[in-house]
Amino acid sequence: MDVFAVPADRHEGWYLSLMAPNTKGPMFAWLDPSRLYSNSQALADCVSDLLSPFHSDTIDLVAGIDAMGFILGASVATSLGKGFLAIRKAGHLCVSTQNQSYSDYTGREKTMEIRQDVLKPGSSSFSSFTQ
Repeated sequence: MDVFAVPADRHEGWYLSLMAPNTKGPMFAWLDPSRLYSNSQALADCVSDLLSPFHSDTIDLVAGIDAMGFILGASVATSLGKGFLAIRKAGHLCVSTQNQSYSDYTGREKTMEIRQDVLKPGSSSFSSFTQ
């Protein structure tokens, strides 16, 4: 499929065919969405589809996980007219942070962090990160 082509019938998820398949083997558990980002209509439709289940929700702040989540998260935040919170790999921020450990897709233990100065007590974003 031509990366810049936009089909006349833009059914939900049409842009998924732009994602490159995993050719690096079983240790890599994802598809590469970077081609999708090159097509402005594909990106807009993807963001719209991601937002559709949340139209009735109150959203204070959109968060995205380092690094691929920055692109879609920032696009979603812009569409909503909201701010964006980057969830970073530990050690990348030079301000006061809150950390959370997790196991990645390979089973390795890692830590992520967020800035504390952008979370306001009482907002839904604060409660999501403090539970």
